[in-house]
Amino acid sequence: MRKLIWLFPLALLSACGSEDKKNSAPVFAEASFATETETQVMDKLIATDPDGDMLSYSIDSQPVNGSLTLNSNGDFVYQPKAEYTGSDSFVARVTDGDLTASATIRLEVNRATVSFLQYSKTAFAQQETDMALSTNGRDFTQDTEDTADYAEVFQ
Repeated sequence: MRKLIWLFPLALLSACGSEDKKNSAPVFAEASFATETETQVMDKLIATDPDGDMLSYSIDSQPVNGSLTLNSNGDFVYQPKAEYTGSDSFVARVTDGDLTASATIRLEVNRATVSFLQYSKTAFAQQETDMALSTNGRDFTQDTEDTADYAEVFQ
């Protein structure tokens, strides 16, 4: 009987503190990325979970001025629309399987700096049936003033 009296309080004490640990939501902050006209961004979104839970990413809202692929591990590829320059954004969501967090991801598509010499040589080398080269979304550097740079074009 004495053993039983000791076992009962021990059983009660062992049951104390076995409460389930409260799950905390992932921490996911806004992020910004930059690229140039017609150049894709390949990067990774980063969130943390205070509990060390495995995280999974998804898209809440797509960008308007480009296309987006987001993998569940946070890797993403953003491709701006042809000739587009300016701002774009998307909203991503991360979950630990129970709780979620969202963040706005901002993208800045800057004008591409292009060598006038190389771009003009490419234009001269095109065939009649080739699509014309675009000049939109580009800043050209005047990198030649010497007609000798075009000698092979005019042979």
